[in-house]
Amino acid sequence: KKLNKQVPKEQTYKVLETQEMYKDFRMITKGENRAKYSINLVSPVEFPEKDLPIDPYVLGALLGDGTITDNIIAITSVDMDLVNKVEKGLKKNFNGCDISHRKDGKTHNITKSNELKESLKKLNILNTYSNTKFIPEEYLFASAEQRWELLRGLLDTDGSVGKLGRY
Repeated sequence: KKLNKQVPKEQTYKVLETQEMYKDFRMITKGENRAKYSINLVSPVEFPEKDLPIDPYVLGALLGDGTITDNIIAITSVDMDLVNKVEKGLKKNFNGCDISHRKDGKTHNITKSNELKESLKKLNILNTYSNTKFIPEEYLFASAEQRWELLRGLLDTDGSVGKLGRY
Protein backbone atom coordinates (compact mmCIF):
# COMPACT_ATOMS: atom_id res chain seq x y z
CA LYS A 1 0.00 0.00 0.00
CA LYS A 2 1.43 3.37 -0.93
CA LEU A 3 1.19 6.13 1.62
CA ASN A 4 0.67 9.76 0.67
CA LYS A 5 3.37 11.46 -1.41
CA GLN A 6 4.63 13.55 1.52
CA VAL A 7 6.19 10.48 3.19
CA PRO A 8 9.96 10.14 2.53
CA LYS A 9 10.76 7.75 -0.32
CA GLU A 10 12.43 5.14 1.90
CA GLN A 11 9.16 4.80 3.87
CA THR A 12 6.82 4.75 0.85
CA TYR A 13 5.43 1.22 1.22
CA LYS A 14 3.89 -0.34 4.28
CA VAL A 15 1.63 -3.35 4.83
CA LEU A 16 -1.49 -2.52 6.83
CA GLU A 17 -4.52 -4.42 8.00
CA THR A 18 -7.81 -3.36 6.45
CA GLN A 19 -9.19 -2.33 9.87
CA GLU A 20 -6.18 -0.10 10.44
CA MET A 21 -6.73 1.72 7.13
CA TYR A 22 -10.47 1.96 7.76
CA LYS A 23 -9.91 4.02 10.90
CA ASP A 24 -8.20 6.88 9.06
CA PHE A 25 -8.90 6.32 5.38
CA ARG A 26 -9.49 10.00 4.51
CA MET A 27 -6.87 12.74 4.73
CA ILE A 28 -7.91 16.37 4.89
CA THR A 29 -5.18 18.88 4.07
CA LYS A 30 -5.67 22.49 2.96
CA GLY A 31 -9.41 21.86 2.57
CA GLU A 32 -8.79 18.84 0.32
CA ASN A 33 -10.52 15.62 1.35
CA ARG A 34 -8.84 12.64 -0.33
CA ALA A 35 -7.89 9.03 0.23
CA LYS A 36 -4.83 8.52 2.36
CA TYR A 37 -3.87 5.17 0.84
CA SER A 38 -3.47 3.86 -2.68
CA ILE A 39 -2.18 0.81 -4.48
CA ASN A 40 0.10 1.24 -7.47
CA LEU A 41 -0.99 -0.13 -10.83
CA VAL A 42 1.01 -3.11 -11.97
CA SER A 43 1.68 -4.43 -15.45
CA PRO A 44 -0.72 -7.15 -16.57
CA VAL A 45 0.34 -10.77 -16.40
CA GLU A 46 1.32 -11.86 -19.89
CA PHE A 47 -0.12 -15.06 -21.30
CA PRO A 48 0.21 -16.16 -24.92
CA GLU A 49 -2.45 -15.04 -27.37
CA LYS A 50 -5.15 -17.70 -27.71
CA ASP A 51 -7.31 -18.81 -30.57
CA LEU A 52 -10.57 -17.93 -28.83
CA PRO A 53 -13.91 -19.19 -30.15
CA ILE A 54 -15.60 -15.76 -29.86
CA ASP A 55 -13.96 -12.37 -30.37
CA PRO A 56 -13.19 -11.04 -26.86
CA TYR A 57 -14.90 -7.68 -27.43
CA VAL A 58 -18.05 -9.44 -28.66
CA LEU A 59 -18.08 -11.77 -25.64
CA GLY A 60 -17.60 -8.80 -23.29
CA ALA A 61 -20.50 -6.94 -24.93
CA LEU A 62 -22.73 -10.03 -24.75
CA LEU A 63 -21.87 -10.54 -21.10
CA GLY A 64 -22.54 -6.87 -20.39
CA ASP A 65 -25.74 -6.17 -22.31
CA GLY A 66 -26.53 -9.30 -24.25
CA THR A 67 -29.39 -11.72 -24.28
CA ILE A 68 -27.92 -15.21 -24.61
CA THR A 69 -30.63 -17.88 -24.87
CA ASP A 70 -31.57 -20.75 -27.16
CA ASN A 71 -34.30 -18.57 -28.64
CA ILE A 72 -32.43 -15.31 -29.12
CA ILE A 73 -28.98 -13.82 -29.06
CA ALA A 74 -29.13 -10.04 -29.00
CA ILE A 75 -27.31 -6.96 -27.84
CA THR A 76 -29.18 -4.06 -26.28
CA SER A 77 -27.65 -0.65 -26.94
CA VAL A 78 -28.48 2.70 -28.50
CA ASP A 79 -24.77 3.16 -29.28
CA MET A 80 -24.43 2.23 -32.96
CA ASP A 81 -20.61 2.40 -32.80
CA LEU A 82 -20.75 -0.40 -30.24
CA VAL A 83 -23.23 -2.41 -32.34
CA ASN A 84 -21.03 -1.97 -35.43
CA LYS A 85 -17.96 -3.10 -33.48
CA VAL A 86 -19.86 -6.20 -32.30
CA GLU A 87 -20.92 -6.92 -35.87
CA LYS A 88 -17.34 -6.55 -37.11
CA GLY A 89 -16.10 -8.86 -34.33
CA LEU A 90 -18.75 -11.45 -35.17
CA LYS A 91 -17.55 -11.54 -38.78
CA LYS A 92 -14.06 -12.60 -37.58
CA ASN A 93 -15.33 -15.96 -36.31
CA PHE A 94 -18.85 -16.31 -37.69
CA ASN A 95 -18.97 -15.04 -41.25
CA GLY A 96 -22.66 -15.91 -41.71
CA CYS A 97 -23.89 -13.94 -38.67
CA ASP A 98 -25.93 -10.80 -39.27
CA ILE A 99 -27.42 -8.21 -36.98
CA SER A 100 -31.01 -7.14 -37.49
CA HIS A 101 -32.02 -3.88 -35.83
CA ARG A 102 -35.43 -3.75 -34.18
CA LYS A 103 -37.65 -0.71 -34.48
CA ASP A 104 -37.07 0.30 -30.86
CA GLY A 105 -33.55 1.41 -31.87
CA LYS A 106 -31.85 -0.38 -29.01
CA THR A 107 -32.36 -4.10 -29.55
CA HIS A 108 -30.13 -5.75 -32.14
CA ASN A 109 -30.75 -9.43 -32.81
CA ILE A 110 -27.88 -11.58 -33.98
CA THR A 111 -29.27 -13.79 -36.72
CA LYS A 112 -27.92 -16.84 -38.55
CA SER A 113 -26.12 -17.59 -35.33
CA ASN A 114 -26.04 -21.40 -35.01
CA GLU A 115 -22.23 -21.47 -34.90
CA LEU A 116 -22.22 -18.68 -32.32
CA LYS A 117 -24.77 -20.59 -30.22
CA GLU A 118 -22.58 -23.69 -30.38
CA SER A 119 -19.56 -21.70 -29.20
CA LEU A 120 -21.57 -20.12 -26.38
CA LYS A 121 -22.82 -23.57 -25.42
CA LYS A 122 -19.26 -24.99 -25.31
CA LEU A 123 -18.27 -22.05 -23.07
CA ASN A 124 -21.30 -22.81 -20.81
CA ILE A 125 -22.66 -19.32 -21.39
CA LEU A 126 -25.74 -20.15 -23.47
CA ASN A 127 -28.91 -19.63 -21.40
CA THR A 128 -27.17 -17.54 -18.75
CA TYR A 129 -28.69 -14.39 -17.33
CA SER A 130 -27.27 -11.29 -15.66
CA ASN A 131 -26.92 -13.05 -12.31
CA THR A 132 -25.31 -16.20 -13.77
CA LYS A 133 -23.04 -14.83 -16.51
CA PHE A 134 -19.31 -15.27 -16.05
CA ILE A 135 -16.04 -14.90 -17.93
CA PRO A 136 -14.86 -18.31 -19.20
CA GLU A 137 -11.50 -19.44 -17.87
CA GLU A 138 -9.81 -19.56 -21.28
CA TYR A 139 -10.50 -15.81 -21.62
CA LEU A 140 -9.06 -15.13 -18.17
CA PHE A 141 -5.78 -16.71 -19.31
CA ALA A 142 -5.66 -15.16 -22.79
CA SER A 143 -3.14 -12.48 -23.77
CA ALA A 144 -3.26 -9.11 -22.06
CA GLU A 145 -4.63 -7.47 -25.24
CA GLN A 146 -7.37 -10.10 -25.52
CA ARG A 147 -8.31 -9.52 -21.88
CA TRP A 148 -8.34 -5.74 -22.48
CA GLU A 149 -10.70 -6.26 -25.44
CA LEU A 150 -13.07 -8.32 -23.29
CA LEU A 151 -12.99 -5.60 -20.64
CA ARG A 152 -13.65 -2.94 -23.30
CA GLY A 153 -16.74 -4.86 -24.40
CA LEU A 154 -17.96 -5.09 -20.81
CA LEU A 155 -17.33 -1.43 -20.06
CA ASP A 156 -18.76 -0.18 -23.35
CA THR A 157 -22.03 -1.86 -22.41
CA ASP A 158 -22.21 -1.68 -18.62
CA GLY A 159 -19.58 0.87 -17.65
CA SER A 160 -20.24 4.46 -16.74
CA VAL A 161 -18.40 7.40 -15.28
CA GLY A 162 -20.11 10.17 -13.38
CA LYS A 163 -19.24 13.86 -13.22
CA LEU A 164 -16.60 13.28 -10.56
CA GLY A 165 -14.96 10.39 -12.40
CA ARG A 166 -16.66 7.80 -10.18
CA TYR A 167 -18.29 4.66 -11.48
